Formats: sequence, C-alpha cells, structure tokens
Amino acid sequence: MKKNIKNSALSPEKYIKTKARTLDIKNCYISENWKSAGLATIIVSRQHKNSNVTHALYQIDLLAEGVVNTFFEFNLGGENYDKVIKYYIKEQNLIECSYDLAHQVIYEAYFFAEEFKLKAHKDFAITKFLLEPEDYEPAEEYDFEIGEDNKPLVIVSTDNNKKDLIAKLKKNVGESNFKVINIEDLDKEDHDHSHEHEHDHHHHNESDENSFDLPDFAKPTDVLNKENIDNWTEQDWQDFEDGKVEVSAKTTLQIIDFMYDSHFPNEKSDIIDKNNLDINKLNISIKPIEENNFFKNDDIEKEIKSVFVEMLEKPSEKHIEYFEKMIKDYPKNPQLYSYLSNTYIKLGRIDLSDKWTEIAFNKFPDYLFGQISFAQTLLQKGEYDKVPEVFHKKTDLKRLLPERKQFHMLEVVNYYSIMCLYFTTQKDIASANIYWNKLKELDEREEELVLLAENELMVAKAKILKGA
Repeated sequence: MKKNIKNSALSPEKYIKTKARTLDIKNCYISENWKSAGLATIIVSRQHKNSNVTHALYQIDLLAEGVVNTFFEFNLGGENYDKVIKYYIKEQNLIECSYDLAHQVIYEAYFFAEEFKLKAHKDFAITKFLLEPEDYEPAEEYDFEIGEDNKPLVIVSTDNNKKDLIAKLKKNVGESNFKVINIEDLDKEDHDHSHEHEHDHHHHNESDENSFDLPDFAKPTDVLNKENIDNWTEQDWQDFEDGKVEVSAKTTLQIIDFMYDSHFPNEKSDIIDKNNLDINKLNISIKPIEENNFFKNDDIEKEIKSVFVEMLEKPSEKHIEYFEKMIKDYPKNPQLYSYLSNTYIKLGRIDLSDKWTEIAFNKFPDYLFGQISFAQTLLQKGEYDKVPEVFHKKTDLKRLLPERKQFHMLEVVNYYSIMCLYFTTQKDIASANIYWNKLKELDEREEELVLLAENELMVAKAKILKGA
C-alpha cells in the first residue's frame, strides 16, 4: 500500500523568504533620473542554479512614502527574463546600477518613511528577502537626499492629489513637520527646484536608439497659451522665431510635425494608398456596436465589466482568478482574454500578459482589438517583421475585415496608431505619416496608443530634420 506523501515543494513566497538570499545577485537597475525626480523604480534580480531568474521591482518615493509598490516574478527562464527586463528598461527609463546603490536607496527611503509612521507596501514583507538584510553594510556609500530638510515633501499634481498621504502626515507628525508642493502652482522661476518632476521631458540613455538632440526650434519647456499651432498668427510665428515665446512639449511635437511636412511636402508612400484609408468610407460609431459584443447575457456582461473597472482601480490576484474562471465558462469570448491580459499588466507581470495576448490572437485571429494588442506586443519586443502577418498583410480596415459593416471609433484609432508605429519602426516615414494624418482627422489625440505613435513618429521626424 502506498503511503501518502506530502508535497514538499515550497511556494514562491516561501522560497523567497527562506532561500532567495542564498542566490547570487544577477542584475540591478534604477530609474535614470531618480535623483532629480525624487522617485525611483528599482529592479533587483537573483539567479538560480538552473540559470532561471527571480526578480523584484520596487517603486520608491524618496520624498516621503518610501516603498510605495513592489512585486516579484519568480523563476523566469532566461529568455522570458530578458524580455521582461527589456520592457522595463524602455518603459521606466532604467539604467544598470550596483547592488549597493539599489540597497541604499530602498532602505534609506524605507527608514525615512517609517520614522513618520508611513508603512511600506504590504508585499515588501516578501520582496525584502530578495535584498540583503537591512543592516547590510555596502562597500560604497552614496550621497543623496531623502525628503527635504529631513522632513517629508509631498508633491501634489492634477493626476494625484495625495489626500490620503497628507491626512496621514497631519495625524502622525502635524502640519508643521512636512511640506506640500502643488506643481500646478509653481512659478517659472521655481523650476530649478531639486525635486522637480519632469512630466514632459523624457530622459534617454546614450545608447537608446531614440536618443537625439532636438532641432533648434524644438526646445520644450512648459508655457505657451496657444497650444494649437494651427491657430497661430503670423505674429505668433515671428515671436517664436525671435525667441520671444517658449513652447510646451505638446506644442513641440506639433512644430516638428509642421516643419517636417513643410520640408517634405511631396513625400509619397510606395506601399500605402491614402484613398484606402479615407475615414469617410468607414461607418464609424462612437457607441458600442453589436459586432463587437460577445456577451450573450446582459447581467453577466454588467458583472464582468464592473469587475474590470474595479480591477483598473485596485488590481489583485482575485481578479486573475475571476477572469480565468470566466474564460473557462465562456471560452469563445475574446474580450475576456483581453481583460485577463490587462490584469497581468496592472500587476506588473508582463510575460504573462504577453502570453495571454498571444493565446487570444491565436484563438481569435480576426478579432481586431486582439490583433492590435498582439501587434503592440511584437513591436515592444522588437519583432517588427511579424507585425504584417498579424493583419494578414492588409494595410486598411476595409480589406482586413471586408464583412464588417461598422467600426467603433477606438478600433479605427488604435489600428491607425499601430500601423503608424509599425511603419515608423521601418523608417518608412511617408507611410507612417499617412496614418498619422488620418489620426489627426479623427481628432482622438489623447488615446494612449495615439500618444505613443505621435511621440515615436515625431522623434523620427526630428532626427531627419536635424540632418536636413
């Protein structure tokens, strides 16, 4: 008779707590502008004996809160680890650093926050074991400021009013023992403050292929009342050329666009017929369309979408379990795969998000949102040559989906954006520009994928203008 043998394998959390410090440090990364921003994204990875890698990501507020977010990814194969790290390096502007620097930034911010009774993110109870013990003595000491004048500094913006943090500090230490700055109220002369948050100016590594010096006319700052250059008068342009006005980053992109089209007015694509992209030939709706609704039950649809909205606010493991169950119950609904993939993105598990995006594409190869998501994944991985196959080598929606009677505005916007991005990666600016001009006609400029397409295309145009 066989005995019941208890499975002795350790859970990832238990393994990290008991064995992670026995693994060798593999790599450490930190945000390039961590000192000036007062915020740092840090990755510390350790290598298993089988060459797999476990790493943790830490989001650190050096001004007040300490460890504001952290998570780990366990036992990744080398190829998956490389893809994940490449993604974070690009998205978070990371540069490689020593372990000693990573340790000091994390723990000095942690102890500072603790002094003011601000708790670290709950998962730091696990991810701290991927670090050396808190009393670790680094071989090299680094000099940097935490807080301001030994007090917490809270930066308030339109995106984050920090009400909860301010309330905690008022309760814990009193109003006189911390400082609040609203970046919307900063005067121009205050922009040299050591903790300025540079929302519009992006830093690039010297090795970044998108790194470039902007042309003389494109020096982004943060003031100009007339944001839309289409409305500029002749005097506005004269004032700009004379250096009498400063322009925002948003306006800078418009100027690059305008200058490029002025320099190359007759540029034509050898691949794209712009007549095929005529938005007047598409039946575009801003309301939900029946062709995109894969829910057969209104109550189930309402429940699932409610959970998705909840996930966007506060993602957790329970949302993964929920959407995985829904996929089992409704395996022919491609929207559920998208919800699950987005949940993994929100939790920072990029490799699993990519996996489910690819599963969804293979299962529903003609689901347009799924095609767009998979194409974006391929572009992020640098697998540019695979993108045309995702869209069956079709470059317009009518030929891609001839049976469709109607398209939602977001389908059109995201499809044109991803095609603009693709042709930009191919250095085919003429083709990319056709999609970009159609996006301007649609006037949906604040969509995330549109902003990404605009940024990448204008970087490419600026490089060309610099050499023109």
